[in-house]
Amino acid sequence: MARHFAKAFERVVRIAAYAALLISGIGVLAWTPQSYEGISLAFTYAWGIFQVLGGGVALIALLARRVLWEWRVVLLAALGVGLYAGLSWVQVFTEAAVHMGRAGDITALFLLLVARWAMLWVKVEEAEALQLARQEAVQEDAWD
Repeated sequence: MARHFAKAFERVVRIAAYAALLISGIGVLAWTPQSYEGISLAFTYAWGIFQVLGGGVALIALLARRVLWEWRVVLLAALGVGLYAGLSWVQVFTEAAVHMGRAGDITALFLLLVARWAMLWVKVEEAEALQLARQEAVQEDAWD
């Protein structure tokens, strides 16, 4: 029973996380931050677009229970977060160390998204191997 609860809880948390990324990306695009002097607006727009696409499609994938979709787009979400992390580290090194907490937190989120992608990659590989084994078993049965 605890395993079932943990799996359901983890899914709800991921849904909330992808929804937050989607909302964050929309916010970046609708109310573009102007606090990054010397940084092209194209960089900021890319950050927002990647979060909208990655977070939005990953959210839809979770709601539709399509792990393969999530695997294909989670790196887009990570790229958007990674761009924001990069901008935050620029502020740490060019303005003030006071931005270090935010930069570190965002970098951690970026790394967790990349870890999620790697974990899903393993699941996809395992599913493909299982499917191949099933096909081979069916072929062997056909020859018997």
